[in-house]
Amino acid sequence: MAGWVDDRTLQLGDTQFFTLGAMEGAVERAIEMAGHTSTPERFLLQKPRVTVDRYLDAIDAVGPRTIVELGVFKGGSTALFARRAQPDRLIAFELASERVDPLDRWISEHGLSDQVHVHYGIDQADVPRIMAIVDAEVGPAPLDMVFDDASHALGRSRRSFNSLFPRLRPGGLYVIEDWGLTQRLGLFTPDKPPMSLLMMEIMATLAVTDGLIDDVTAYTEVVFVRRGPAELPPSNGFDVGDALGRLRHDLARPTI
Repeated sequence: MAGWVDDRTLQLGDTQFFTLGAMEGAVERAIEMAGHTSTPERFLLQKPRVTVDRYLDAIDAVGPRTIVELGVFKGGSTALFARRAQPDRLIAFELASERVDPLDRWISEHGLSDQVHVHYGIDQADVPRIMAIVDAEVGPAPLDMVFDDASHALGRSRRSFNSLFPRLRPGGLYVIEDWGLTQRLGLFTPDKPPMSLLMMEIMATLAVTDGLIDDVTAYTEVVFVRRGPAELPPSNGFDVGDALGRLRHDLARPTI
């Protein structure tokens, strides 16, 4: 059995996923979600139905065999990706050190301990540690999809993009959730610029390079960046901010 039971409940096999209702903003969403938790039979997904449908469509289109997920929260997205994509390897990272027991139980009960590995207590900005785990898990094989729903902070998210985007295969997708959240809420300062600047860097890269990025599809809550066929420098040599930095430098030069 698979499909939407109602506007907020998705059924995939023997697992249900409870999603957000239609709400005005992140504060209302957080308050509404505070009273809900995950169980091995019914996971909380802190995403609206429209975003979940976009994720399902993207997974079906790409058919990912290897997935990296940044940000586990209450385990709903990890279970969703594992159930829908049925990948050979799903590597998930979570900043909190406390394990999500319903997710652990779900993985065990569904015989997915060899396919789904969740690593706790890891900051998405800890690139050496993350890349060491990815290398140990899949070796030199490329990734098919990366989902970033972690810190929503510019610096951390940029470091993740710089390290993991080069590992995607051509046609693979890099997904960034809530990329405009800090700007919409006004939660930014000159010292802590909004994550939307990462989108500007991605678009500048798309504008001036051939084949690194095939296309960018952006929605209010999520953006999909498709990897192009061109070769990229290794993760320690790629910087998505280079193109925008060169543009700012050129604009600052005096003209005659």
